[in-house]
Amino acid sequence: MKILLIWAVITGATYLVSAIASEVKQWATRRALRHVSPKEIAQLIKDNEGKITAQELHQRTAIPYWVAQLVLTELTEQKLLEEKYEKNRFGRRVKQFELSVFPTEQNLRFQLQGIASTTPLKAKEELLDADVIRHAVDAHGSITATRLCLKTNVTIEEAAKKLDQLHTKGVFDIQTSDEGGLFYALNDKSLLS
Repeated sequence: MKILLIWAVITGATYLVSAIASEVKQWATRRALRHVSPKEIAQLIKDNEGKITAQELHQRTAIPYWVAQLVLTELTEQKLLEEKYEKNRFGRRVKQFELSVFPTEQNLRFQLQGIASTTPLKAKEELLDADVIRHAVDAHGSITATRLCLKTNVTIEEAAKKLDQLHTKGVFDIQTSDEGGLFYALNDKSLLS
């Protein structure tokens, strides 16, 4: 009886985790497709000799790598793309995605929209020193990596890295708040007047 009860609990927990993971995957995919449309992905594939990897999609758009994987997998499940495996120059198998050859109405519309698209892809913007300093001035001389992340639409890691670089150059001084958090204070106080 105990074994049956344990099995039921494990099965229920597994189902719950699976359902949550599925919801997170769908949410992330929908969110990513707001930043880069299937039409833009089709155009990018066309411009990239008919194929693309998740890494290439990540590098050429503003979406994170793991979300690029989800988007390409979702488009594959919708039969809009096909998975292919090719070896790279190091002999490793790399998953690439190509436009599907299935002649479904949805697929043809996807491909034609992509080919006719003149919408430029959203390039991943480089975070400039001047922008970081401007955001710090707007925040009365101090800024955190989290605030910079929100203001510039970069990852927390990229924001922290940029702030650390500017600290090394002497633009910012690292200080600790009363709550124990780190923030970066501008050294040049003349910018605040």
